[in-house]
Amino acid sequence: MENTITKFCISLLVFLFFLPFSSNGQVIKGELLIGDTTQVHRVVTKRGDIFLGRITQIENTEVHFLFNQSIELTFQLQDLQEISIVDPNKVGRNYTYNESRKEYQQAEQPMTGHERGYYLPSGFLLPKGTAEYRNSGLFYNSIEYGVSDNINIGIGGIPLIVANAFQLKLRAGASLAEFLHVSANANGYFTFIIGEPVYVGGAGTGVVSIGSPERHLTLGGGYGFGFDNPANQGIFVAQAGGSYRFARSWRIFGEGIFPVNEPELLLFSVGVNWLLQKNRLEFGWSLVRVDSTTFPFPFIGYAGQF
Repeated sequence: MENTITKFCISLLVFLFFLPFSSNGQVIKGELLIGDTTQVHRVVTKRGDIFLGRITQIENTEVHFLFNQSIELTFQLQDLQEISIVDPNKVGRNYTYNESRKEYQQAEQPMTGHERGYYLPSGFLLPKGTAEYRNSGLFYNSIEYGVSDNINIGIGGIPLIVANAFQLKLRAGASLAEFLHVSANANGYFTFIIGEPVYVGGAGTGVVSIGSPERHLTLGGGYGFGFDNPANQGIFVAQAGGSYRFARSWRIFGEGIFPVNEPELLLFSVGVNWLLQKNRLEFGWSLVRVDSTTFPFPFIGYAGQF
């Protein structure tokens, strides 16, 4: 039994390293020129609503806004999260107009992070200039940054003083078509345990996501080695997952990791995300099988982008 628990802990650690890695509260981004009729202004409310148009006047605590070139709106400053300048050439590509809600919405809503799995990467990367902090299971912390729209870098770790693990991450990807997205993911990891040698390993995966960030299926595979084992004695992994956003602030997801040459190992998880602007709360259940023993356990995590 002791050997099985030890093997379970090591296996869970391996699985973790396949993780992808103003005043009144308003922020004004860019040079706001109220008299310039060629500017397109983007107003985001604290509720998450997006409006594109032109600010015609800011008077005391009120923002007067011309929406859709004909509708005059008035916002209270304390109800706004952000005011920014939008490139007119990118409005049609990055935003869609929701007729029923009478508002604009980001075409892919990239800032909410709902396109990313809990254990597994997807074909969707962080956009250029966006960073994401994640905490998984209280102990694992990581940060990832979009160097460009096609390359992300990151670092993660589990600092437990007597036993520490650290991870370096590199992701590269692209959208090959409207509903076809791919990424390649490389991970290097290092463990430091008092009284033990330093263990070094690596893992690489390739995935394809079919669909949109709102609803997609992700399939892929990879290879992991290390933890005092030769590189040619690693684990081949097949992986599958999917995500479905069924409401403005909620999505469900499921994913599985299946070691091809270690059939006694298995990880499967199902969960729910609560999304609020640039933040998400992740919770659900995972099932790990080691040999003939199965360990169910809950998970919880948080991710925020900035």
